[in-house]
Amino acid sequence: DAVNPVRTVYSLEPMGWMVPYDVATMRRLIDKVDRPGFGVHVDMCNMTASPILAYTTGASTRAFFGAFASHIRSVHAKDISLRPDLTAHIDEVVPGEGLFDYEALLTEAAKIPDLPVMCEHLRTSEEYDRAVAHIRSVAGRLGLTFDRAR
Repeated sequence: DAVNPVRTVYSLEPMGWMVPYDVATMRRLIDKVDRPGFGVHVDMCNMTASPILAYTTGASTRAFFGAFASHIRSVHAKDISLRPDLTAHIDEVVPGEGLFDYEALLTEAAKIPDLPVMCEHLRTSEEYDRAVAHIRSVAGRLGLTFDRAR
């Protein structure tokens, strides 16, 4: 509060095992913090904690953006895949090589001006290149444009 930031917000990255982990817990957190300097960072893959959620990422993404669009300040772009083991196991994979609905994510992200969409947790520059190529391909197919990193 003492700093009174103008263009910066504090946010917590959603995780499947801690608050915030879904729309309801993010809403309660925003209401409890109750500060204009508190924003929302989107990481839909971190909130995908079950096979049902893995196959409905588009609906989850639209619901999350619909609930918090005015608070959203940044997005992590990742992808997920379900391992074919006996118990459910969700892995992060290169965007475009999993189940995640990028059409929903990019359509919602494009509605928010100057929103950074960032890849993370990839191992090599080649994986980042593939991820960015996939994201740009989906955006192009949808007629969406995003500024490149400055």
